[in-house]
Amino acid sequence: MDFYKRGFGSVSTPTIAEALKSIRGTKIETIAPNNKQKCGTCKFYKPIGDGEYGGCVLWEKKARRPMKVHTNWFCQGFKPNLRVTNFGNAMQKAMLSDSRNVVPGDAPWSKLGEYGNNVKLQHNGKPFAIVNFGNGVKTNLRQGTHIPISDIFDVKSDGEKNGVWTIEVTSDVEEGYFDGMLKQANYQMRFTMVPQIYSARPLVVEWFATDEALYDKVGSGKERVRRNVNRKGYDYVPAGQIVDLTGLLFADVDRPAFAKEGTQNHRITRQMKFKVRCRHG
Repeated sequence: MDFYKRGFGSVSTPTIAEALKSIRGTKIETIAPNNKQKCGTCKFYKPIGDGEYGGCVLWEKKARRPMKVHTNWFCQGFKPNLRVTNFGNAMQKAMLSDSRNVVPGDAPWSKLGEYGNNVKLQHNGKPFAIVNFGNGVKTNLRQGTHIPISDIFDVKSDGEKNGVWTIEVTSDVEEGYFDGMLKQANYQMRFTMVPQIYSARPLVVEWFATDEALYDKVGSGKERVRRNVNRKGYDYVPAGQIVDLTGLLFADVDRPAFAKEGTQNHRITRQMKFKVRCRHG
């Protein structure tokens, strides 16, 4: 039985009059500027049943009441639903058809073409999620500087076991690796990388990270101190959205004045492990 159409708990299809009444006082318009910018392709639109009317997360929050919005309407708060606008292209299809679990390259949704690695999560041989390492990078280096994320971090997929998918990210770059970048950044450079994920299913992602710190000991001696700092956290990933995970990978590197090459201080993520499971599984 379709509970949206009949039976106990059914949701009746709104009339145009009810829909127009619900959007009074908002900036929702009944004519969209083009076929791509309409409520049905907006990230704030929430379908209800199989009809042409749904809700609006944005305006329901502002007006503090339910909305009945037609899929072809529009408002200035429009934000494209990346699941609708950027998926299904040739790049994504080529990635999904690749037999490897880890596929080098930029994210299917990338606009900058930053090279990294993509991990496919699969069930019964069919991919349902893509995790990208390389698209969300921020740095103090000059604009246009290439950071070889795929060289700095090795990404490995351990596949699925008992309903949990495991991804491991490690870095084993040695002292001196960042010498060239340090020269461009006045001998102090840093970057952070935000793993991103798109999933057709709601997920829970747990992550654990170990960051290595190497620096000069404070005081009169020249002894260098190495220590590890552990971090952990988790994220809820809704279906059909591209989400930034909270477990950052980073490097913060500097070289003391007059120090010779290959002796820089640093803080860098040496290992990060992601445990992914379905939200209702």
